[in-house]
Amino acid sequence: MVRNQAFLDMNIYVYRSSQRIRLGTVNGSSSARILLPANLLFGPTSLRFQADPIGGGRKPITEEISVSAGDEIQLTIPPT
Repeated sequence: MVRNQAFLDMNIYVYRSSQRIRLGTVNGSSSARILLPANLLFGPTSLRFQADPIGGGRKPITEEISVSAGDEIQLTIPPT
């Protein structure tokens, strides 16, 4: 679940090692459920997530998070 509290729409990416994969877009001031592709997870997998604002400059990225199949991750993008 991604909660976008910012005004701008955000493209959401996941990083596995150096590979960046676009997961989808979350509109400004809204929430969306985004599923990870099954081929990203091989047992517990370390991932980072990035919110890239459409029309903006900041690109916040998370620390590495260990994710396994069936886990639910909550990502909150704060307002600027």
